[in-house]
Amino acid sequence: KARLYKMWLADRAVEDVGKAMDLMGLYGCDREHDIEKHWRDIKIIQLWMGGKQLCQMETARWFYECETL
Repeated sequence: KARLYKMWLADRAVEDVGKAMDLMGLYGCDREHDIEKHWRDIKIIQLWMGGKQLCQMETARWFYECETL
């Protein structure tokens, strides 16, 4: 269950930081500002968690209480 929340929060964070980068325009992609660093860190966290598909598989296993899926 916690993995589902982690996946949702990471997706939401990418969405929100992406919107912030869009609002800042070219400054959002500039390395002088922290937004670009936050976006990179969030993408690394998403990969570190095992990717979206792995999180979805583990959530489905928990929800349907099965060994393999």
